[in-house]
Amino acid sequence: MVQKVQASDFYFTPNLTQDTILFQQYLSIDDHCEYNSSVLWVHRENATLSRYDSGKKFMAQLLLQDFNSTYLLAFSMDDENKRGLSFYANKPEATPEQLEGFREALECKGMDKSEIMYTDWKKDQCEPLRRQHQLERKKEPDSSPGPPAGGHSSEPPSP
Repeated sequence: MVQKVQASDFYFTPNLTQDTILFQQYLSIDDHCEYNSSVLWVHRENATLSRYDSGKKFMAQLLLQDFNSTYLLAFSMDDENKRGLSFYANKPEATPEQLEGFREALECKGMDKSEIMYTDWKKDQCEPLRRQHQLERKKEPDSSPGPPAGGHSSEPPSP
């Protein structure tokens, strides 16, 4: 079953000494908010990010665009049934130029514009939870980034 994501936003908290990123995501699905938090591992040599979930490794390739405020994450590009390309901008509404850059990248990767699923920031259901997390982070005595309350960190399996 495919869930319809109406709005989505996330925050990256990089740890440059460990090449990790704390990833915090808020998804508005129907009339509720879903929150996910996990650690992403940065692989500088091939511009990929990885995450472990239930012992399984998930990879995404980071694709930068000409615009400083947008980027793409490519998933499973070798598998036509699982592939995906996500577009991210630093503001809720992308400019026409940014969207055109995304459409061009989509076409370049062999995907069709009909596969695009749009989100609508006006349908955001996560503002109360986002505000709660911000207040909790301000109260924390240690300012080092860590999973906020309600989140979880995924660790890679032991070798």
